[in-house]
Amino acid sequence: GGDEFRGLEPTDATSFEVDNQRFNGEAVQIHYLRDASTDGQLALLFRGADVIATGDVVNMNSYPIIDVKAGGTIDGTLVAINKVILMAAPGKQAEGGTLIVPGHGRMLDQADLALYRNMLTIIRNNVQYYKNQGKTLQQVLDLKPSEGYDQRWGGAGGSWTTKEFITAVYETLPAKGPVFFSFKTTTSGPTGKQF
Repeated sequence: GGDEFRGLEPTDATSFEVDNQRFNGEAVQIHYLRDASTDGQLALLFRGADVIATGDVVNMNSYPIIDVKAGGTIDGTLVAINKVILMAAPGKQAEGGTLIVPGHGRMLDQADLALYRNMLTIIRNNVQYYKNQGKTLQQVLDLKPSEGYDQRWGGAGGSWTTKEFITAVYETLPAKGPVFFSFKTTTSGPTGKQF
């Protein structure tokens, strides 16, 4: 088994962004997703079938596994997911369209993947916000930055826990980095009045 794929595997995954091949008459685009869940992640776009295989960049069973030791980062994962979203085409009224096959779990479409990306971005921003304040990993874990999503995506046991995910996010973010929203609890009106 596996001989039918000989010649399709890259000899140096870092030497290309996109590679075009043919397999059984099907045009296949191989996209290198740098620094995603690992530093060697690939996504395959089967152009005629309108299917994308994402590998472990997308995991519909849990938070994505980010292998920090293998070069994976939360920001690389988000960049990779955005690339897959751009590779996909929506169906009517943004439902359906390109079929996206994740590394684990149910298949999804472009709209589902955008929701998954938004969830990961919110958690990433929560962790970065706390890290910018100088909070330690344990303090961030105690603040539960993924609490609103843990029932669906998290886990306390098994091969990948919420704690391991938050730890990977924390470890791959800079000490001071951009946050794309604010926890500010007051809003200024046009006259400067605080609400």
